[in-house]
Amino acid sequence: MRVQALEGQCNNMPVTIDSLIIRALKPIEAQLGTLNTKIDPVWRALEELAVDMAKNLHHPDPDRADFDTLLDHFMAHTLTPDEDLRLRRYLNAVKIWRPGVDLGFTVYDGEPTYAAILLRTMELSRIRRNQEQNP
Repeated sequence: MRVQALEGQCNNMPVTIDSLIIRALKPIEAQLGTLNTKIDPVWRALEELAVDMAKNLHHPDPDRADFDTLLDHFMAHTLTPDEDLRLRRYLNAVKIWRPGVDLGFTVYDGEPTYAAILLRTMELSRIRRNQEQNP
């Protein structure tokens, strides 16, 4: 009789543990919902900053046609993985550009800074997308 009672308790143990865990996590779930509500405006601001930097880097110069196309795709959220890599290469080249170095197109004042900011915000956006896709 005691063995059956003990077996019954053991069989119910996973359900009891699950119930306790769910109850313990309820306050954390509410806090996360509040935190997500507060952090969303920050993410939106970062994404707007990235688009602003892309607009600053975009020029109607035929020598920059590929770069501009990639920036257009970035702003439209349609970059393929290959395009993302190519855009990062351009941005890194512009970021470390120094007078006298020929990139095949003109680098204007402020663009190394714009490129550095865009690279950083692109990385943060990638982290956010990964977190949203793999909660």
